[in-house]
Amino acid sequence: MKVLRAFWRSPTLKSLAFAALLIGLASLIATVDLRPSLSHLDVGVYSGSPTGSYFRITEGLAEAARVRSGEIRNRPSQGSAENLGQLEAGADDCSTPFALVQDGLAPQKPHDIELLGRLQKAETVFVLSAPGKHYESFESLRGVRVGIGPDGSGAHRLASSVFALPELSRLETKLVALPNEAAFDALERGDLDLTVVVIDEDAELIQSALLVRKLEIAPIAHIDAIARRFPFLTTGRIGTGQYDAVALVPATDRTVLRVDTLVVVHTCAVRSQRIAMLSLLDGAFPDFVRHNQETPNQTGLPLAEASRHFFQNGGPEFLDIWMPRVSDLMPPENWVYTVMGISILFHIMGFAHRFRLWRVDANRVNVEIRIGRVFGPTTTVDEIGRLEPAPHHRTSETLKALDDAIGSLEGLNDRCRTQSLSMLVPMGGEMAYRYQETLMADALANLRRFRRRLG
Repeated sequence: MKVLRAFWRSPTLKSLAFAALLIGLASLIATVDLRPSLSHLDVGVYSGSPTGSYFRITEGLAEAARVRSGEIRNRPSQGSAENLGQLEAGADDCSTPFALVQDGLAPQKPHDIELLGRLQKAETVFVLSAPGKHYESFESLRGVRVGIGPDGSGAHRLASSVFALPELSRLETKLVALPNEAAFDALERGDLDLTVVVIDEDAELIQSALLVRKLEIAPIAHIDAIARRFPFLTTGRIGTGQYDAVALVPATDRTVLRVDTLVVVHTCAVRSQRIAMLSLLDGAFPDFVRHNQETPNQTGLPLAEASRHFFQNGGPEFLDIWMPRVSDLMPPENWVYTVMGISILFHIMGFAHRFRLWRVDANRVNVEIRIGRVFGPTTTVDEIGRLEPAPHHRTSETLKALDDAIGSLEGLNDRCRTQSLSMLVPMGGEMAYRYQETLMADALANLRRFRRRLG
């Protein structure tokens, strides 16, 4: 037993135990992922048709979120207009507070939708026709049948607005609401003359329409005149042979309309969700921040406050990265002002504490000076307590001065105790008051003792 007790007390065993503890702590730390995550992100996003670019973009964001422990549910829809309606209708539970929509679709009535950001790659407005059809001017569209996408889609809303222009409305075109694939079939059968598709120019759907179905991009001249009527439209070019450099698809350059893609958010979404979505967009689109910094907001939607700070800072702030739930309680900049305010308050409280302590000490010293005028400046209170009364101590002036000093010290001692309990006194600062109380208690004891001997 002695040998065993000696072993347990040996420095060797203590060193081994310490080493094992260090190894255990290192192993524990190694299993913890200290990288910032998006585990707080659990939202839905209204995208669009499963064959469209909005759906594909949302799928990419969802995959990026899963890598960082977040969750994005891709909610397909008929398009931008339906997305806006769904966004407002689902505000009660706020499970799907985000949506991708085309620019120019800001709700006209009062709403709770904000702009989160815009993607730098705009969508293209394709006007497709069957092979061999020639629509080279707006006049050639007189009386034609045009597919404009399904109800609730951005294409439907955009095409309806364009053909409602005074000069185009006189062409008496027939607008037909059809999904893209159904519209392509109708073109091939001859049931439609044209169809309008708003989509990413690199989407598989448009490539299939041009290369497999052999549909053509209608070479309508002066289409850029339409862009001047709508502030959210710009023009672009589809180059000759962009889709097939050998067969030359398209056969010549085509001028097309382009419309920006917006990411919008309902006001019910909390800041951490917005910042997480902005971070995912920033990772998916390298020029996302710069594009939003340089592009004025003319969408008709207010820019979300979280987006404004995200674009100004070039990314998320420290609190948004490491403590996103805290930023939900109050934005990081407000936390900074709060900390500054608390710091200033503490400095003011500290100044008030020191000022009051200084006044206690100054008043105590003033009483000692008054006592010194009676008993001599070199006489201490301890000596006064042991002093034998003399005839000149019994004069009315001396008695009054002694009583006044005792009364002043009693009042000052009570005030010192009250102030020592004040919230202005920092932790540990009350000891300075206790020291003053000790000095005054000693002085009072000696002065009272001498006063009793005077009778």
